[in-house]
Amino acid sequence: MRIFVIVLLIYSFFSTLLTVLLISKIKNLKGASSVAIPTVEMNEVFEIDIQDIPFTTAEVTPITIVGFTDFGCKACAKGSDNLRRLLCQFPGKIRVGYKIFPSLSNQQSVSAATAALAAYRQGHFWEMEEALFRNRDSLGGALYQKIAASLHLDMTAFNAEKEPELWLAYLKVQKGEAQMLGIEIVPTYFVNGIKVEGSNYQVLESTVRQVMKASGFEIDH
Repeated sequence: MRIFVIVLLIYSFFSTLLTVLLISKIKNLKGASSVAIPTVEMNEVFEIDIQDIPFTTAEVTPITIVGFTDFGCKACAKGSDNLRRLLCQFPGKIRVGYKIFPSLSNQQSVSAATAALAAYRQGHFWEMEEALFRNRDSLGGALYQKIAASLHLDMTAFNAEKEPELWLAYLKVQKGEAQMLGIEIVPTYFVNGIKVEGSNYQVLESTVRQVMKASGFEIDH
């Protein structure tokens, strides 16, 4: 009888231990499968000059995103995809504008920027932007000519307006604004003035939702 009691106690001990271990493992698995969506501080709103920059639409929308970007930047290419994804996710609620912020010492970044701005003068900035990011590893005059021809641009006007010398003052103004806004990396976005750095889609989407909610707009998704 004594042996039976001892065996029962031992069995009870190990059963309890096994149960505790299983519960702990389940909790760890749950924690590993959940991803916390980062949030952005909403206490500082920046004023952005939006004159003479390309926008995806002229319509007034609840959310205006202004991005500082560089066509020679890999993260900016990902950021471009993120913006298109957002436009699809929130149709009619977002417009996107660009401030081009190339390294003025990087000839390819500058030439790509001025090619995009020349296309902007003919109403085809966003098609040029998408093609430039898609071919980011081949930036150069031959690529710009190929894209411009595929967009059926006026090639005489395009070749005249893509010259970097015509746009250096414009780009320097945008660089000065970027410095005043404390921009240290590209891409950097401003969602109704709320600053979002980098190309993390979850952060950008979360900020859009926060701004919409704070502004009293309904979110369909």
